[in-house]
Amino acid sequence: MNTALDLLSSLLEQARAGEPKGPICDQLWESLPDLSKLPAAKTAQFFAALRRLHGYAGEVDRLEREIRQARKAPHLRVVTEEDGEDASFELPSGLPDGWCTPDGWLLTTGGVQRKVKDPEAGIVLRPVTLAPIWIAERWQDIDTGEHAVTLRWPGGQQTVARGFAMSAKDLPTLATRGAPVSSRSARDVVAWLEDSEASNAEIVPLLSCVGRVGWLEDGALQLGDGPSLLRADDGAEQAAKALAPKGTWEGWLKVAKEVNKHVIPAYMLACSAASVMLPFTGAAPFVLDLHGHTSQGKTTASRWAASLWADPTDRGAYILPWSASLAAIEARASFLRNLPVFLDDSKKVEARNRPILSTVVYQWGSGQGKARGKIDGARKVATWQSVLFSTGEASLTRLAGEHAGMHLRVLPISETPFPSNARAVAEVDNLEHWGHAGRQIEAWVQAKRSTLGEMWTEIRDQALSYLGDEPAARRVAGYLATVGLGAKCLRDIGVPMPEPEALRAPALAAARRALRGSDTASEAFERIESWLASQKGRLINPSDTERPAPPNGWLGRIQTSHVAVIPSAMDDELRRMGFDPEEIIPLWIKRGKLIGDEKRTTRAVRLCGNVVRMYCIKVWEAAEEDPDTGVPLD
Repeated sequence: MNTALDLLSSLLEQARAGEPKGPICDQLWESLPDLSKLPAAKTAQFFAALRRLHGYAGEVDRLEREIRQARKAPHLRVVTEEDGEDASFELPSGLPDGWCTPDGWLLTTGGVQRKVKDPEAGIVLRPVTLAPIWIAERWQDIDTGEHAVTLRWPGGQQTVARGFAMSAKDLPTLATRGAPVSSRSARDVVAWLEDSEASNAEIVPLLSCVGRVGWLEDGALQLGDGPSLLRADDGAEQAAKALAPKGTWEGWLKVAKEVNKHVIPAYMLACSAASVMLPFTGAAPFVLDLHGHTSQGKTTASRWAASLWADPTDRGAYILPWSASLAAIEARASFLRNLPVFLDDSKKVEARNRPILSTVVYQWGSGQGKARGKIDGARKVATWQSVLFSTGEASLTRLAGEHAGMHLRVLPISETPFPSNARAVAEVDNLEHWGHAGRQIEAWVQAKRSTLGEMWTEIRDQALSYLGDEPAARRVAGYLATVGLGAKCLRDIGVPMPEPEALRAPALAAARRALRGSDTASEAFERIESWLASQKGRLINPSDTERPAPPNGWLGRIQTSHVAVIPSAMDDELRRMGFDPEEIIPLWIKRGKLIGDEKRTTRAVRLCGNVVRMYCIKVWEAAEEDPDTGVPLD
């Protein structure tokens, strides 16, 4: 006791002399077992004096709380030679064979105890936890290289990032799951986990795992039954559980024989199958949007497409509602990686939240989400390469606000999935077979992966013969080729499917619908026409040669049948509207909407006494000739 009191006296003198706070506090924490045995009046007197010094109040509060808790804990126990034979020193059940308790610790059915030196009694056991806790498994994610551990205790376990397990700040949150750890014991528990992990590195080996499904670096398709799967959060865990097959392959085929009599459900099934082929074809991710009036089987058709891979029922939670947050959608897409993602009922998105629709569509085409922070400060970007399925009463592009270029990312289907066939709907609604087809699809892709790109190109070129060969058509034709490849796969593995000619009709209808809505060149031209009409005050008219320049300068000049516009100004306006000038300008030239010189997109025009290269846009038919002081265009 005198030793502990002498320490307090010495540390108080150091603090008053202005010596560094850190080493003083470290000594206090290291001496906590001894301080907890001092009379409360003695420690209270010391802490009252220390609290009056600048910067110590917070640390004093924490130390006093720890001491109060320590005084309530079971009394320190002296270690004797007979302890090894004491029943109270029995190891908890469930430890790996060969488990070795590290020096300085004791793990028993009664919890974790730390061996500390007492000045009077010698080596004693200080209780750390009132129940045992240990590292049962160690993992390394083969994708990210990140480490994780599975912590186990009586009645529970939890897999967490290793950095989480080694943080005295984070670890106490596991108390809500029943783990024997608190803010008071966290420092000692972390020390225990670290020491016991080091002592049992060979007993608890580091295993490879993966935190997502989809294609892995080793060429395998992870469907939840490959390398051990880390379930980092509840959402991922739900999706992982949904991937577990149920029923039989034969039972599912029997249902397919009835359901695939209908072209639209069969087409969506083919699209779902093709999602895992994108990495081998170079095809772009896209959105399949099934929309139409309520109660026409849209959700049922979506469930049928999902049944290739997972439990499509409500209890499976594989299909997300459109009302899910953007972060949740990104997380699901990242977890599934190459498997299709399903979002149901776009009408659930409130009007004020409608921007999420366009955000999801645009992000989907890019294959990545927004960078988000993590607890450890690292940045993580969700990535995927797959197909997104959307259902709703109204067209997704119309609900999103008709954003420029959005149509080219969406394959819209408005046909009724199940016209007058209650039996097929009932088969899907009462489905008890799923997940088996995914394993068959994986085998087919593995066998064909070297030729998938060629097969995809061949189907795309066939589609181009119907759609034309403009850039927009090539993009949409790529979506059709993706679905066509999925249909071929399903036929090859024995799934009853409509004839190719039957699938072609809705495919081409969807493609043409997308192209009509996504004729970005025409849309851009119409909006530029409106913009120029609003900017007439900045356009020089040959009949108004005396008019002074406007405050923000001349934009261009009006010609006989054209308007000459400064290129940089119009490029900026196109970008502001959401269009890409490098894509739009060549299409305008091809359609005769913009006149250039030979291989150039601009022509020489006289503006304010200078000859300038300008865009010459044909925004109206040629009028009666009018004297022109500029360089002739015609």
